[in-house]
Amino acid sequence: MKKFLIGFCVCLLTVVSAFILTACEDPVVSISVKNGEIKKEYYVGEEFDSSDTVLIAKTKSNKQYEVALSDPNVEILNFSTSTVANLKSAQIRYKGVYYTLIYNVKLRDLNSYTFHNCSSTYNGEIQAINIEGLLNDGVTCSIVFTQDVTYGTETHHANETFTGVKNAGEYHLKATLSKDGYNSLVSEFTYTIFQKTIDVEFSYAQTKSASNSWKSLSDTYWQSVSYNSEYQLFARFKNVPLNDQDADSLTFLTEADYLANYQTDLPGINYFGGTGVNAGNYKVKCLCANSNYILNMGNNQVFNFTIVKADSNQTGFANIVKTDSNIANSTVDGNIVHGLTTNETGFRNPFDNAKKEQYNSIDTQIVSNGNGTKTATITYTFINYTNVVLSQNYDAGGNAVGEPTIVNN
Repeated sequence: MKKFLIGFCVCLLTVVSAFILTACEDPVVSISVKNGEIKKEYYVGEEFDSSDTVLIAKTKSNKQYEVALSDPNVEILNFSTSTVANLKSAQIRYKGVYYTLIYNVKLRDLNSYTFHNCSSTYNGEIQAINIEGLLNDGVTCSIVFTQDVTYGTETHHANETFTGVKNAGEYHLKATLSKDGYNSLVSEFTYTIFQKTIDVEFSYAQTKSASNSWKSLSDTYWQSVSYNSEYQLFARFKNVPLNDQDADSLTFLTEADYLANYQTDLPGINYFGGTGVNAGNYKVKCLCANSNYILNMGNNQVFNFTIVKADSNQTGFANIVKTDSNIANSTVDGNIVHGLTTNETGFRNPFDNAKKEQYNSIDTQIVSNGNGTKTATITYTFINYTNVVLSQNYDAGGNAVGEPTIVNN
């Protein structure tokens, strides 16, 4: 009986002690965030931020005290930033009391990346935009055309993936940068390939290999050159990329009064009229028909070129005319000289005996010497040579006497 009483007293004492301790503890009945200062905006993958946040605990007796989130009695429940969400909820528990946190989870912005209008100069190759500096930390980039566009033989369509362009022109593009956990950054911009400026040179020479006589338009504006039946006129574009397969579309357009049937045998090199270009004043209208290039003096430039008549005396042509005219065997009857070489036969060219030079006109003047004899002065005019004037004496019977002479002009 005594033992029973002792045990009962011990149990009673324990219960009373617990009741007294509980009554003295003043339990927490609610918790809140001090000044409402708690982070409510999170990025995907971001951890819960407990810095600068303090809880206010309110007890049953209406007492309040501060509790740091780092307190071991504070628990964060159901917090996650694995996916984008609005008005997501998590719980903060302290001593059996809960505070509900409403927060949002969003993607970060790629604010550190941007595209600006960019450009380059035509070089005959496919050119692309260097984006290697952007492709780090998991960033990917796709670029598409935003408009249909055609330059020369190159055509692209809207929404087509951009892998590079070749021809000069403006290309409107849209770049999209992407990264897990980030908003895609879309940027529209223009990529411009400027025309390449090229020079033009002209030459007159007997062969295409005689390139030491190239004359630059910008320096000489086509100097005059004396006629030579072997001359060919050359023109070439300079500074053209050797790898440009479109270079053979570079052409020269000529005025109607210029040389006919010009030919092209090498990319960027043209020669006009073959050999034996006649003396005269000519025009050449230089036009770059390839839209990837622009001439250093601009397109549609017209330049004058003069091939002056060769000196008949210096070239020996006057002696050839004296011989080939058959004047030494001619006869005179009244005011007419008979037996002269006709234009169908022509005169040997001093630069090439196989070629024949025809006269533009022939003028004959016959003077009587008073004793029945006569002297004929014959003036030949040519396209490519200065006039040749011959003098021939005739006897009273009208037959040529002696050799003709060349009269200086």
